[in-house]
Formats: sequence, C-alpha cells, structure tokens
Amino acid sequence: MSIFASPVQVQLLNNPNILRDYILPIASILISFGTFCWTIWNNHRNKSKIKLDVAVSFTASGIDLSDNNYLTIKAIQVGQSGRDTVTSMGLRMKTRENTLQQIPRPGDISTPLPVTLSAAEVATLYFPLAGIAEQCVNNQIDPNDLYPFATTVLGSVKGKMTKLTIEMIHNEINRITGTRNSN
Repeated sequence: MSIFASPVQVQLLNNPNILRDYILPIASILISFGTFCWTIWNNHRNKSKIKLDVAVSFTASGIDLSDNNYLTIKAIQVGQSGRDTVTSMGLRMKTRENTLQQIPRPGDISTPLPVTLSAAEVATLYFPLAGIAEQCVNNQIDPNDLYPFATTVLGSVKGKMTKLTIEMIHNEINRITGTRNSN
C-alpha cells in the first residue's frame, strides 16, 4: 500500500459582485473626499477673522446732542473661534503711504490698544470728523482716497468707507474752508 497521493488542484472562481467590486470602493472614495473637504472648510471657518465697519456717530448727554461728529471704526472678530490682537487702527490713503491714526488716551471713549479679541468681540476707535477734515485740508488729501485699516498680530485688515462717511468728511471740510458743497 502506497502512502503517496496525487496532488489536488483547486481553482477559485471569481464571481463578480457589483456591490463589493464597484459600489463600495467608489462610496469609500467619495466619503473620504467629502470628509477632507469638510475638514478644510471647518478649519477655515474657525480661524480668527477681523471685519471693519465704518460709521458716523455723535455723542449725546441726556437729551442734548453734541455738535461733535465722529468717524467710528469698529474692528469685529467674526471668526467662529480663535483670537487676534488688534495693535492699531486708523485711516490710510490709497495714493500715499501716510496714515491718520488717533492713539486712544486714558479716559477716551475709544478701546485702548492693543486689545485681544475673541469671537464676536469689538474694538472701537472714534475719530473726530473735524480732526480728519483738518488733516485733509492741511495735507491736500481727498477724502475719497481714505480707507480704514486695522493692524493685527496675524496681519493687516483693510476696510471700506461708505458714501455717507465720505460725504460727512466733505461737509466738514466745506465748513472749515467756508466753501459750499461741490460734490
């Protein structure tokens, strides 16, 4: 009696399975790509972002309104999270490298700088319109060339002047120079 056996040959048949071979790999690629895009979007959304708003304001004491108008620059932290430190705010000129800045003093109504802003916090700088108009007259600056800026630890932010604020500066210039509105 012989112990030797003949070799057995096994053949695996590859029956195509549409779910396993096509749909699941494509679905896993799409889910991975979607997760990657969501992660990038979520991280970008959570970063610190500063937005500048410009308005004209005035002071009031009780029922009395003052004659002093102010250009108000607000730096608002609009990011979902994160922190940023505003180190300076003011007005820059499009045509020159000069800046108009007012440094908040103790007792001033402006936010002392530098200031760290978390989500939804605001730093405000009040410029007397008469002071801006005086600088425009003395240095031959066109108010249309001015734009607000804020310098932060993470970079610089540029804002936009509204038509009303430019018109108010022009009116103040006309009051100082004694001329009529020529806009």
